[in-house]
Amino acid sequence: MKWSIVPRISLVALLSAGLQPAVSEEGALEAIGDERLERIERMSASDLTDAAERHIQHMRQVLSEVRGMLEDARVERDVVKLNCVNERLTHLRGLVRVSEESQRAMRQAISRNLLDEAQHEYTKIVVALDRVTQLREEAEECVGLLAFIVDEDVEVSMEVPPGLPDDVIDLTPIQPASVRSPVASTVE
Repeated sequence: MKWSIVPRISLVALLSAGLQPAVSEEGALEAIGDERLERIERMSASDLTDAAERHIQHMRQVLSEVRGMLEDARVERDVVKLNCVNERLTHLRGLVRVSEESQRAMRQAISRNLLDEAQHEYTKIVVALDRVTQLREEAEECVGLLAFIVDEDVEVSMEVPPGLPDDVIDLTPIQPASVRSPVASTVE
């Protein structure tokens, strides 16, 4: 694949859109991996178009899910969660916008039979997709969802060391103590 001035322009576009790239353009290509790049080079124009559409639909779905997380944090009135999720949502919006622009540029390149340029635009979509996946996980961490995601195949077991007296092991739930707070004021 031949890279020209287009990578520099895409980096400038990211910066002008207010997004900070996680890595340089070359670093992003390294993150994709040689095997993935080779697969992209073998894709036909219709394959590129179909895959780009699927990826962008997935990104929009993630965007919708994170908007829901933001709304939940807003309802809970949890400012920390709200700010954390909102930061991820802002990045997601930018990535979706950049991906949609890349999709348009890819379609134009395909219509002009510039497959190398189309592959480059598709590569930007793939890089954005990877980042969107990472941002979704970060948003889930913000609201604490990852702590509660449990696979239905999870089995909890408890091992009791041999030799413990029977009265040490009490598996009945502890009832909360009802303690009355002291009176804060002498005025009644």
